[in-house]
Amino acid sequence: MKYIISKLVLQDGKIRHSFYHDNGMIEQEISRFVDDLNAQCKKIKSDLEKIAYESIVSRSKQIQNRLE
Repeated sequence: MKYIISKLVLQDGKIRHSFYHDNGMIEQEISRFVDDLNAQCKKIKSDLEKIAYESIVSRSKQIQNRLE
């Protein structure tokens, strides 16, 4: 079920409001799926920020070494 829901959501699929809210199992699965996506996005954002920071620090050290 998670696979079907993820394919539907990732392909910009539409779910009728009544189908979503009247079916507790689907509502829970979609909520878990969205929570999982949010966690993945936060991790990716954190990883990218670390890479960017390391790049800036490295670049700063290179410039500092050239000035010396």
